[in-house]
Amino acid sequence: MNIQIVFGQSFVVNFPAFSNAPTANPRSLTVAGESSLLQVQLDVSTSSTAGADVVIQLPTGVEYVSGSVALVSTNANLTITENGGTANAPQFKIGPNNLTAGNRIVFTIERKANCAARSYILGGGTFKDSVSATIGGNTTTENSSSYQVVYPVFSLIQPANQSNAVVGGNYTRTFTISNGGNGCSTSVYFSVDHTSNGIELNDTDGAGPATGIAITSINGVSLTTPIHLTPISTSGSVKNYMIPAANLPGGDFCNGESIEITESYKLKSCNAVTNYVAGWGTSATNLCQQVNGTGSLREQLQLR
Repeated sequence: MNIQIVFGQSFVVNFPAFSNAPTANPRSLTVAGESSLLQVQLDVSTSSTAGADVVIQLPTGVEYVSGSVALVSTNANLTITENGGTANAPQFKIGPNNLTAGNRIVFTIERKANCAARSYILGGGTFKDSVSATIGGNTTTENSSSYQVVYPVFSLIQPANQSNAVVGGNYTRTFTISNGGNGCSTSVYFSVDHTSNGIELNDTDGAGPATGIAITSINGVSLTTPIHLTPISTSGSVKNYMIPAANLPGGDFCNGESIEITESYKLKSCNAVTNYVAGWGTSATNLCQQVNGTGSLREQLQLR
């Protein structure tokens, strides 16, 4: 017979299921996606006249959403407030000062996953949240059950090479961004770099979009009215774009979905090359994944 003796236990720590769907606790996360909840129940085992301290150690790439701690229930008017720490290991204070065995508090925090979580997954990491609760120097630590963290996987079909182009001529070409991952993205970022300045975006042929860049097909269905896009920033020859949730199918970009983008341009010089980058992440300057492509044009030979 095995007898376990526990000395100096501060709390009984539990992770109760949620009463509404999804009931799993902790709830799953999407890298660079919306936040989700962890729910914690603490039952006081040792009386205190100085309250209690709680640290929640989150896995690599998972961060606490500042200000999100919320009381769910308590049987003794207990409170919980932020008390420093870091985004990856936030600290909280349980009050009031006088705690009695049997007091209970249930609370939630919001967590989100950043790009480092994707790297952690690719390295074989698993995701559990660890709660350490301390009363008078006695600390109890419990780990949650493991939870799923998913992420998008983008691919880019670059434009077909344009042959027999004529300097001064107006043309269109398309490239396609697809998501083959289990996670959805709420924003799609891409950049177009006309490195040699041999191409000028326009719509002088009357057929292209007014800005030179537009979404013309979603999930293989052509749009009656293209969605014109303007750069969110420009650096030298590079124009950066973002497709926001409002322009994505269903408000996000999920597995098996694709977006076709049409470029309308005037050829200014021969052998012009365009570089494309598409990706997803927490911002245009912090992409968790990016894929690259190239578009080339060759001038039509002129016989003299």
